[in-house]
Amino acid sequence: MPKVGVVATLRDYSTVSPSLAGHATVVLLDARSAIAAVRERAVDLLLVVPRRDWWAERPAMATLEAEAARAHVGVLAAVPRGDAVALALAFDGGVADCIAYPFDLDELSVRARALLRRKQAADRDRASADEARRLALIDPVTGLWNRHFLDADLVAKVAAAHAGARALSLVMIDIDRFKPINDRHGHAVGDSVLRIIAARLSHGIRSGDTLARFGGDELALIMPDTGLEMAAGAAERLRGVVAAPCPEMPCGVTISLGVAELAFDEPAEALLARADKALYAAKLDGRNRVAAAS
Repeated sequence: MPKVGVVATLRDYSTVSPSLAGHATVVLLDARSAIAAVRERAVDLLLVVPRRDWWAERPAMATLEAEAARAHVGVLAAVPRGDAVALALAFDGGVADCIAYPFDLDELSVRARALLRRKQAADRDRASADEARRLALIDPVTGLWNRHFLDADLVAKVAAAHAGARALSLVMIDIDRFKPINDRHGHAVGDSVLRIIAARLSHGIRSGDTLARFGGDELALIMPDTGLEMAAGAAERLRGVVAAPCPEMPCGVTISLGVAELAFDEPAEALLARADKALYAAKLDGRNRVAAAS
């Protein structure tokens, strides 16, 4: 059931709550707890009723309305009946709707129900849009982030590392002799190999790392707050994870990895090029190994 927070005196709360109780859980809040509730998205609608004088309380109400707007929580604001200026200011402040007081309780019920329905529809629309954006950044074969996400995330994380003078390493990963797997077993088996490797690597990284499909049989791992030695050690561990026997793997598969640490004032493109060069060195050196950029 949706939840309505009422910012009002106890007397006004006792007056309005029966009109809302059939459609939502109703709770009495003060201004501070109301701000906390909207920030935590713990309420779906706020009914804001001035406790004393509407004009004296306007600054506090405006702050609450701004917080609610940021959290996509609707505000039904009570304004003095017949005060057109107060009505205009309330709408200018971003409230979803207004009701005059003293209250018409039937009107209050109708307006609150309409706003709750609007909130539910807006939440569904936002969830659908968020899911569409997420899917646009996911590689459909492996379930990892795709190249588009990787490029943007690497630029952002490099900028953050430079700004905070913090370490960052990039690991480029290539599946050894992947083309013969596709040629011999077919692309369905090749896709299965990609998914299994992606899953095994995903379980071996930290929550703050970014693992993405770079393209084809190549993956990339961004490791914030990680120097070259630590990143190379993590890469060696991941190499071993993939090389270990796996009953689900249709054939023995290994990976080669190239590691580079972000240099002072180095752009993301240069870091990527150095990690890729290290990967190439690992493959030239016999594959199934880790090479670190100098």
